[in-house]
Amino acid sequence: MLEFNLLPWREQRRARKRQQFLRTLVGLVGLAVLLLGGGAQVLRRHVSAQTFQNSALQQQLAALEPALVQLRSLRERRAALAPRSTLLQNLAAPRAQDVVLLDALARTQPQDLYYTALVREGTTLRLEGMASGTELTALLHALAASPVFGVPELRGIAAPRAEGAARGAFVVSVPLQGALEAAP
Repeated sequence: MLEFNLLPWREQRRARKRQQFLRTLVGLVGLAVLLLGGGAQVLRRHVSAQTFQNSALQQQLAALEPALVQLRSLRERRAALAPRSTLLQNLAAPRAQDVVLLDALARTQPQDLYYTALVREGTTLRLEGMASGTELTALLHALAASPVFGVPELRGIAAPRAEGAARGAFVVSVPLQGALEAAP
């Protein structure tokens, strides 16, 4: 029988596989190096673009810094002025209420009646004056009809001092209504 020696053939096949493996390995290493180099280049570009954007933003922030400082100082100034403004408003509000009160008194006052004293006691106004009986009645009706005042209460009335005088002294208490109640 013939004997064949397959060793050289096997050795050649192993050598071819080894070369193919080494070529594949070198190709993969080269591809990996190319990919890593490309990735590094892309990362460098991104870092460079981000650095440029950061520097542009820093320049813009530096340009806005004076405006921000001015805005902060304006806010501090506004905060310092707020209590003053509130105080002025609180001081001005009673003035307006006093004007409304005096205007309402003038509108309800009959022609020949006159006041000798006006006293505000909390939410009540005490009116003292001189009037005839019809004038006093007209005053009480006018006060009751006014939206500024509540129902008036006659506290006292005195007869005329002289014999021929037509006017006597009176005291009327009338409660304040609406916004005038809250005023001091």
